[in-house]
Amino acid sequence: MKNRQLIWILAILMISACTTPSNQTSTTKQSHIATEPSINPEHIATAERFLVNIGAGELAMASFEQQLEIMAIEQPGMSELVQRAFKEANVGPHIVVQIASKVYAKHLSHGDLLQLEQYSQQPEIQRFFRSVFDSIVNGTPPNNAEIMNQFTADELVSLLQFSQSESFLKLNQSFPIINREMTEEAQRFRNELIQQYIDRQ
Repeated sequence: MKNRQLIWILAILMISACTTPSNQTSTTKQSHIATEPSINPEHIATAERFLVNIGAGELAMASFEQQLEIMAIEQPGMSELVQRAFKEANVGPHIVVQIASKVYAKHLSHGDLLQLEQYSQQPEIQRFFRSVFDSIVNGTPPNNAEIMNQFTADELVSLLQFSQSESFLKLNQSFPIINREMTEEAQRFRNELIQQYIDRQ
């Protein structure tokens, strides 16, 4: 059904953007984004509000915790080291959003970000993302039918308008490079924290 496909695409797009670090380590200390031309602070702030509205930071942290649990079995020493580094740095959803917002602001216009933020202020949009994110965190694939049944006809109209909006189409077009850079930034950030922790010992 077309409506379900559109909403599912919307979910997949945002879930995939919340990537977790790989198991590789490095002594890299310079952020890749920091070497890029300066990004308008208002663009970053708008992207940050959008990501906060949909709960992207919370999902990323939950995914990170799940990754650590797997690492604890395969590489217990590394898992503990990463946990110590992140705990000392007080890393939480707000830090993740700060990193992600720079990537989004780099690849989307301020107009597109403003439209995304406006849509994400709607309660039904926020509820949709949280329903999908809860499923992912619980380790179960989102159930299309169950998610659709949580919304009224008017709410579904809002969701579909979002998924068909120009700003969402731009986000979809930019997603491959956003996702790649999100992964790179997550790796660099993780490696920087580990190196800083080592330097303090």
